[in-house]
Amino acid sequence: NSKVGIITIDDLHNEDPNQIVDDMLSENKRDNYKIELDRKDFDMDNKTPTVALNMQYIKDLSLEVPHAPQIFTKLNNPPKIGVDLNIDAKKIEDTQFEVTLNIRINADVNNEKLFILELAYGSISTITLPEEQIETILFVEIPQLLFPYARQIISSNLAEAGLPPLLLSPVDFAKMYQTKKETQQQAN
Repeated sequence: NSKVGIITIDDLHNEDPNQIVDDMLSENKRDNYKIELDRKDFDMDNKTPTVALNMQYIKDLSLEVPHAPQIFTKLNNPPKIGVDLNIDAKKIEDTQFEVTLNIRINADVNNEKLFILELAYGSISTITLPEEQIETILFVEIPQLLFPYARQIISSNLAEAGLPPLLLSPVDFAKMYQTKKETQQQAN
């Protein structure tokens, strides 16, 4: 009758793991070991750091062409375009976050409103990183992933409305985040 030993994660930290594995694999000692893992062995501190973009979606989309169809006859001059971009981020659950790109575009031609487009493009992400890294992921990395999709949605909707093509220029989200942080520090 052999005695069955139980190995816990703590034992693996206190003993030579190579010796334990060798003992487990040897013919005459294989049945002497049983591995038990407790739920505590799989807490957040032991998880592999990850960032996963789980879902992307249009949260809100509005396109107004208030002076249609008369405004289309005035498109001889290029429109004056203003773009406002903001990022909202909030925690949904322990490791889940919502990041939303809020884009508002105003276009005028000959001092008349050509169009107003508002898009809130959101995502849900799972992030298991140290707390001090999460803010940069939320305000730089995830917006960089979302922006090309938001830009395509804007371009497609403007084309469908019969408006001139508009392709937004790439955005330096790292610089935008750094400027925001500096402004917050100066305000304090």
